[in-house]
Amino acid sequence: YCLGRQGGARLLQRYGPRVRLNRSRQLLARYLFRRYGALVVVIGRFIPIIHIATALLAGVHAMSWRRFLVYNGLGCLLWASLLGVSGFSLGRLAVELDRAVLVFAVPGASAIAISVLLALRLIETRLLSSLPPLPPS
Repeated sequence: YCLGRQGGARLLQRYGPRVRLNRSRQLLARYLFRRYGALVVVIGRFIPIIHIATALLAGVHAMSWRRFLVYNGLGCLLWASLLGVSGFSLGRLAVELDRAVLVFAVPGASAIAISVLLALRLIETRLLSSLPPLPPS
């Protein structure tokens, strides 16, 4: 967060395209943080890779540190609780159903992961198309 707050904009401008944060995605991030800042921080905790950039982007887009701290903590608490409960529940289920779970769980989890990635790509495309045109550099 502090890195993003102090020099994150320059960092994104220089190295953003190298990590797939091109100008249009940076504009999308600005829009999302201004419109849904707290929600972006909480949900960002649940999305692999994105959770790494959430703190940096929150700093870049001038979210207050107290608000970031509260919602980041909430996101971490929800993620840890969900992971713990899911692991416990699915672990008990796996013991009860033994091999049948493995036969369906691996392809099912793969299908869910692919579906989520495709849905995120679709959402990103729709949001990018709805943003106003980029001003010249």
